[in-house]
Amino acid sequence: MRVFDPFGGGTPVTADFFTAVGATVDTNDANSGTVTVTFPATAKNPITLPNLGLTAPVAGATRSPAISTTAEYTGTVSWSPELVNNKFAGNTVYTATITVTPTTDYTLDGVTENFFKVTGASATNIANSGTVIVTFPATDYITITNGTISSLTAPVTGEVPDTTITETDEYTASVSWNPSNNPFAASTQYTATITITPKSGYTYSGLASNFFTVGGVNGTFNNSTGVIVVTFPATGAAMDTRDIEDINFGFVMKYQGVKNSRPYYRVLKTEDPNIFFDETILEFDAGDNRWEFNVKYNGDLTYSTDSYFNSNSVYPPNTGDEGKSWTNDYYFIYIFKN
Repeated sequence: MRVFDPFGGGTPVTADFFTAVGATVDTNDANSGTVTVTFPATAKNPITLPNLGLTAPVAGATRSPAISTTAEYTGTVSWSPELVNNKFAGNTVYTATITVTPTTDYTLDGVTENFFKVTGASATNIANSGTVIVTFPATDYITITNGTISSLTAPVTGEVPDTTITETDEYTASVSWNPSNNPFAASTQYTATITITPKSGYTYSGLASNFFTVGGVNGTFNNSTGVIVVTFPATGAAMDTRDIEDINFGFVMKYQGVKNSRPYYRVLKTEDPNIFFDETILEFDAGDNRWEFNVKYNGDLTYSTDSYFNSNSVYPPNTGDEGKSWTNDYYFIYIFKN
């Protein structure tokens, strides 16, 4: 501000002679009409927008890290309990702590108790404070989405039943078998009863009756009890479980000639109808003093001369007759030895 004397003369002006009403500082140089005046800061505007723009938690959705920005304030948000993978869980009550920060021209002074509001939630704050505590209703349950139970193996004759099912992020499960044979019996149809227990925040309510498959078989699901009933195809016929040394059989061979410097024979018949030869032409290995062939017993167990026969495994009925030639027809009894 410049002050001057249009007529001149008079008393000289001293330093800081001039004053301004309401100013905090008034300065001027001696004999100068230039005056510097500093006024107090203008008052900040009170916050007038009570509604904080914060989206309510939704099960499975990603959290909101901040409220909607306005001309009067910004705000950050922290959540309790802590989120898993930055997402809201099901059936959980969440509390948001919002820190409101006024913009340059606004102030929290004058904010009344419980001034701030959040749609669909209970919000509280103390007077003149930007810390707002917001409690939301519990989130909805999350419906189970994993309907494939692959860790349960279908029944197999002679195998031990699975008694555990691998848990998922959504549920655990237990299983019982009917009938309760251990191991599984042959030619038997088994039913598995599986009870699903949802993990916290999950539900099976509303799932279709054919939602679950178990070991590749469709189950029937009761979405009121959480029980899956699965009926598997009947197990296979019993395998022969006799010891190798218990199996012996006789058969007739007819001489056919020489092949690869070895006599060879054709199998004409076997005494045991369960015995099957992979090949009907057999060769005798004079070096190893044994016949070379593979045999199946009852269509299940396979025995190989390479694994189970030694030089004492061949018993011609007339082994003491040195006059016989390999060109004769023979009846043999084979005994499997380990």
